[in-house]
Amino acid sequence: MSPETGRKLGMPADTFVKQVWGELGKGKDQIIIGAIGDEKTFNEIIDKRRDGAEKLAAIMRSHH
Repeated sequence: MSPETGRKLGMPADTFVKQVWGELGKGKDQIIIGAIGDEKTFNEIIDKRRDGAEKLAAIMRSHH
């Protein structure tokens, strides 16, 4: 990748920080910035993954 191409990727740091800080202020601990595709669908997948992980953790804790 050339430097010219690399400069086109990402976003300015201040924009990133403002977006993250806004989400942290809402109490979120999973923050997706600049997701590719539909944000609602992506967040649904993340929520399902978290729910599954929490259920698995509860099962594992109950069998110690």
